Amino acid sequence: MGQFISARPSLKRKREPESEDQNQARKILHVEGSNKDVQSNSTTTSTSFSRPHWNYDVFLSFRGEDTRKNFTDHLYSALDGVGIRTFRDDEELGRGKTISTELLNAIRESKISIVVFSKGYASSRWCLDELVEIVHCKNIIGHTLLPIFYHVDPSDVRKQTGTFAEAFSRHEKRYQSDMERIQRWRKALNEAANCSGWDLESIANGYESRFIKEIVEEVLCKVNPARLDVARHPIGIESRVHHIKDLLNLGTSDVCIVGIYGMGGIGKTTLVKAVYNEICVAFEGSSFLSNLKESSEKPNGLVHLQEQLLNDILKMNFKIGNVDRGINIIKERIQGKKVLVILDDVDDFEKLHTLVEKEWFGSGSRIIVTTRDEQLLTQLEVNKKYKVEELNNWESLRLFSYHAFGTALPRNDYQELSISAMKYAGGLPLALVVLGSFLKGRSIDEWKSELEKLRRTPHDKIQKILRISFDSLDSSTKDIFLDIACFFVGMDKEYAIKILDGCNFFPGIGMPILIQRSLVTIECQNELKMHNLVRDMGREIVCEESPKYPGKRSRLWFHKDVLNVLHKHMIFNMLKVLNLSNSKYLPKLPNFSQVPQLEILILEGCTSLVRVHESIGYLKRLVLLNLQSCENLRNLPSSISNLESLQTLVLSECFNLEKLPEQLGNMTALTKMRADNIAIKQLPSSFSLLKNLETLSLRRCECLIESPEFLQTSRLKELILEGCTNLVKVHESIGLLKRLVSLNLGGCKRLRNLPNSISNLQLLETLDLSNCLELDKLPEQLGNMTALTKMSANNIAIKQLPSSFSLLKNLETLSLRRCECLIESPEFLQNSRLKELILEGCTNLVEVHESVGLLKRLNYLTLFGCKKLRNLPNSISNLELLETLNLSDCLELDKLPEQMGNMKALKCLHANKIAIMQQPSPLGLSRNPGIISSFECGRPSSSWISPKSSNHISLLPSIYEICSLTGVSQLVLDGCNLSENEFPIEFGCLSSLMVLDLSRNNFHNLPSCISRLPRLQDLSLHECTTLQSISFCTSVPALNANGCTSLERILILTNKISSSFSLNNCHKLVEIQSLNSVRSGTTVFMGRCNNLANDFRNSAIQMMCKADDGCSLCLPGSEIPNWFSHQIIGSLISFRVPSFLDGQISKVLLCVVYAANKEVSRNSDNWGWRFCNKTRNPTKYFTADSCKSIFYSCDDHIFVEVTSGDDIKLEMKSGDEIELFVKVLPHEEMECEMQVRKLGIHLLVDEPNVTDKAESSRDDEL
Repeated sequence: MGQFISARPSLKRKREPESEDQNQARKILHVEGSNKDVQSNSTTTSTSFSRPHWNYDVFLSFRGEDTRKNFTDHLYSALDGVGIRTFRDDEELGRGKTISTELLNAIRESKISIVVFSKGYASSRWCLDELVEIVHCKNIIGHTLLPIFYHVDPSDVRKQTGTFAEAFSRHEKRYQSDMERIQRWRKALNEAANCSGWDLESIANGYESRFIKEIVEEVLCKVNPARLDVARHPIGIESRVHHIKDLLNLGTSDVCIVGIYGMGGIGKTTLVKAVYNEICVAFEGSSFLSNLKESSEKPNGLVHLQEQLLNDILKMNFKIGNVDRGINIIKERIQGKKVLVILDDVDDFEKLHTLVEKEWFGSGSRIIVTTRDEQLLTQLEVNKKYKVEELNNWESLRLFSYHAFGTALPRNDYQELSISAMKYAGGLPLALVVLGSFLKGRSIDEWKSELEKLRRTPHDKIQKILRISFDSLDSSTKDIFLDIACFFVGMDKEYAIKILDGCNFFPGIGMPILIQRSLVTIECQNELKMHNLVRDMGREIVCEESPKYPGKRSRLWFHKDVLNVLHKHMIFNMLKVLNLSNSKYLPKLPNFSQVPQLEILILEGCTSLVRVHESIGYLKRLVLLNLQSCENLRNLPSSISNLESLQTLVLSECFNLEKLPEQLGNMTALTKMRADNIAIKQLPSSFSLLKNLETLSLRRCECLIESPEFLQTSRLKELILEGCTNLVKVHESIGLLKRLVSLNLGGCKRLRNLPNSISNLQLLETLDLSNCLELDKLPEQLGNMTALTKMSANNIAIKQLPSSFSLLKNLETLSLRRCECLIESPEFLQNSRLKELILEGCTNLVEVHESVGLLKRLNYLTLFGCKKLRNLPNSISNLELLETLNLSDCLELDKLPEQMGNMKALKCLHANKIAIMQQPSPLGLSRNPGIISSFECGRPSSSWISPKSSNHISLLPSIYEICSLTGVSQLVLDGCNLSENEFPIEFGCLSSLMVLDLSRNNFHNLPSCISRLPRLQDLSLHECTTLQSISFCTSVPALNANGCTSLERILILTNKISSSFSLNNCHKLVEIQSLNSVRSGTTVFMGRCNNLANDFRNSAIQMMCKADDGCSLCLPGSEIPNWFSHQIIGSLISFRVPSFLDGQISKVLLCVVYAANKEVSRNSDNWGWRFCNKTRNPTKYFTADSCKSIFYSCDDHIFVEVTSGDDIKLEMKSGDEIELFVKVLPHEEMECEMQVRKLGIHLLVDEPNVTDKAESSRDDEL
């Protein structure tokens, strides 16, 4: 065993244990009401960034007999002299010994191996074994191999010729029984010789000192590359670095560009520095060009950046002179090299092309670009994008605490204040660092004062960074940004766009720009959102317009500021926007003559407002007036007609507004008028003078009797009269609206006819006449509306369409759903663009016209519920693009076209309850295996052959034929009299099947092939009355098996189910074996399953203690388990929260015993509960509705639901008095009542001082 010599001691580092910090952070965040992502991210988000650590920089591999006391010794001394930690085996291994574990570990713990190939290297089997391990580490762990050819030809090493051939001749004789070892040696030599290295004869002309100097210089660069300082406390970096490395796909040889974007201060630069440090050693050269925006704007900035790029990669000093010359030099000198280039903070697409192009660099090169503007990455055509998101609460708390206290968590007496600061920062690293550093060492009073100040005035250093994005916008986009920051956060995006469009701010382009630059986001339900600090920055910009005098600002959003300004009786010429929305106690408006420059006035939701001041007529520049939901407003001042610049008027939901000003037509600039659900009977006669009006919406104006005249409103594009239930007439002048694109008359129940002039609307694209119940005829010249693409005429009284219908050559969608008087379909001679034809519920339809076969683009046809339809035209087989055909409930349809197999695109065929006696010959399903994605067949009507007959299976495609449909995703075989013996094993190979309905069939056991369907998500077995058992081997789909009256057992052979079970009325069910735990959102309903074993009942309820959030269970029973800590008879319970003993609430279990006053055949309704902390806020109730249905039964049932209860938990502290009230929320269609008999609540608490070793907490019962 040799002595190990190293230039320096090992520098192994251990990762800091974080379990106690994380556990303590959970306590802090839960106590303060901000527990988001503390536990869930503890395993995925590292809080400290670490790079690979090596015990040695270099491992020297050499044959001691050749070079130990000369070349290798000199090389070792030179490496040691510059501080490179080098391992060498100081003694030759003795004969018969094998390589030691220590030697193998030394290789694996070294960053680089330098292999000195000398003439006798291959003679040593130990050297060759060592080389095999080195090559293995190179391929597996990114180890670097650098060969030195010391007085040997590299080709001798590569091909094993010369002295290497002689050595292998001896080895092959010695190891005849172990030729695999010989091959490993050969392969290792070949691979090592192909690595980039040094040849003594060709590099230094045989001068060893110069040779060694060059080696040391290059090794020094690889061992100690110019690493970048990342951050003092790089919290949350590591997981994000791994994500970006995945996007970079470093193992491929293509040239890849990855774009990283996000708002200012989010940590883009810090992140790419860490990425650079991790991967730069894998490239021939690398360059990090930081702060590109600022650097490029300096004199000769781009030239200096080009010089830095060349200097970094080529390690030479370049002087370029001009940008064009720099481009050529970069192309020529870097071409073919594998390089890493990072361009940080790019704001201009053109600047990029002076520095990088994919074609300039060699295979395997990577380019990373950071920017605030996502659109720039789209222009650059990057391969992948990565948006940097905010830190989660756990990461935020640690980063803030490190800067404020120098520790991972805040001091006990500063916890609440730290949480407040963390919330203010909103996960923005810049804000967390700045605030933490500023507050460090300050007293609690100083903290409170600063945090209060921040609520009013944003921090300068933070704002300076964020404002860069704002300053780069053009003027109209700045206006959009400021309006959103001041007024529109939380507003529907489309509604905000309409307002901004009325102000001529061009939101069609401005809004996408704000989104691309991460200044605005669109969240669920299409709401506009901004980071709180970005919003505050926008509002601060407005405040800077006049710090001391709000009336001189362009926008006011605080109601108090607005009213103070308007009550000062001064002229405020700067004010452009007033927002008094939701001022519920504002009965009247002040004088507007003081704000003559006002452009936007928002009074939405001022429910007490009864009068608008006459002075509103002075607002000559007003472009938008929003009075929506001013419920008590009865009239408008006549002066409103003087608003000559007004473009948008919103009066919707002013329920008591019965009349509009007579001179409304004077508002000639008006383009949009929305007056939905108001009480007017007619519009003033001057309405027709609104020559610029483009949109008129009078939806649900139920008092409106007739439409206005449209004599001069020739620019109207959209007319909405939907739900005007008393409208009996549309004025003949509607035919003058030559630009009308959309007309909605849906729900005008008393409208009997349409004026013939409507046929003149040659630009009309959308026409909705649905639910015009008395409309029994359409204009004869309907076909003149040649631009029409969508026509909805559901539930109207027509018997047929006019003959000119077939002239609608651009029609794409025709819906005549529930037109019960319709006898025959129209002709389709020229409707060649039709894609969707809906004739569902036309109960008197007896014929579909033969010309339907001309609809070559039709992809959707439903005839569902056409009960009198007896046959289909043969031409329907010509619909080669048809994907969905629904024939269900066509009770008299006794034959299908013979050539249905020609419909090659058919994916969904629904054919329940039709009267066919046999399939067409052939049906043609097997002609197109893998195309059909949905098939329904079953539940035959009375005209079918009896299901008990011997040839019942011939009524539907054979199961073997269905097995050929490898693309089928939904299959309905309801009521087809099938048994398990008719399912071949091939049925389990339907790899795309996700939904399977086998209800009302004759199974005794579930066919075993069904449990092997790999993607099955939903299985229906309703009323399979002979079914006795069900088994699931692997995944468990959602199971609907209500009414399986013979079912006794369900066996689950998997650890945890994540799907819902509905097993109501399975009267013989005893148990679900192995139902141990369920995942979030799972429901298990076992209503009226009165045969359940007692042990199973108890274990099922006990299982809910381990269940995830949102799980629920329903089964028969009349008693709440005695282990529930708080329970009572009735629906209201009060209790005091016990001491948590340093633990924290993890879950809340709610248990209800209930019964209905009558039986109901289906699940329905929700139950809801109200929670109140009587100690802390006795008047505040938290209300929530369960998302689960209730099973209605006269018998007592138990319903248990689990919630993580974040909102509840955070309101509960030891000693608090809690009140909980449970109520069933009845469905309007249900005619029964539900009574809550008993109520129980149980709190589950994490055990204190939990270590994170297992990344989990054990629940203790209170």
